[in-house]
Amino acid sequence: MLNGVPNGWEKRKLGDFLTLKRGYDLPETRRVGGNFPVVSSSGITGYHNEKKADGPGIVTGRYGTLGEVHLIEGGYWPLNTALYVKDFKGNPVLFLLHLLESQISGLQSDTAAVPGLNRNVLHALNVPTPPKTLCNQFDEFATVNYQQIGILRLATKKLQTVRDLLLPRLINGEITV
Repeated sequence: MLNGVPNGWEKRKLGDFLTLKRGYDLPETRRVGGNFPVVSSSGITGYHNEKKADGPGIVTGRYGTLGEVHLIEGGYWPLNTALYVKDFKGNPVLFLLHLLESQISGLQSDTAAVPGLNRNVLHALNVPTPPKTLCNQFDEFATVNYQQIGILRLATKKLQTVRDLLLPRLINGEITV
């Protein structure tokens, strides 16, 4: 260990790895159904016909739900209660997802009546960082796991659809077991 980090690691500013930006206003009354997720501090809260950011995206709460970090695969609309990664600065997405998650756990700003996260404070955080090769190895490993998670989510969705179609028929006696 050297300076509180493993040998070969260093402490750098979180802002050296990514740039966070505040999301955009979109009241529910202005939302038009579509394929792009609307992402708040608590995750996906609906869908819209327009996107403000391309995926993959990383979104975390600015106000409201703090400490949660969300990975969004495709285009999306980050709401104003959230911060999203505007620039990954060439770093692996899944590495940054977990780096950000580890750094904001339990962190909040004391400058407002409603607890929140300030992106400038986040950018200035000193974070322990491994060598680039280790970041890339982590990303390769994590990618396989996230692909499996995606497959399982899709299977779960299909099973829920089948359940929702069959359960009423079972209850009505249209199907016997």
